[in-house]
Amino acid sequence: MFDDILHVEINPSDLKQLSPELSDLILRLLEKDPDHRIGTLNGFDEIMNHPFFSIEGLTVEEYWQAVERKYIRPPEILVP
Repeated sequence: MFDDILHVEINPSDLKQLSPELSDLILRLLEKDPDHRIGTLNGFDEIMNHPFFSIEGLTVEEYWQAVERKYIRPPEILVP
């Protein structure tokens, strides 16, 4: 996978069937420049705070606690 991050080009239009939040998360996770990759500045907290993992009405902490306690399921990624 690491080799793919460095050498495989991801075209944002390839992700158009996904939500904008998921597309952004994928592109930021696969950023070739580690200085600009999500998680570089604040570690996993930066990833956990990404808008893809948000539900209106819950704080980030409440959301992840609910996932951990299995009160809610993490978002599903549906690929046609």
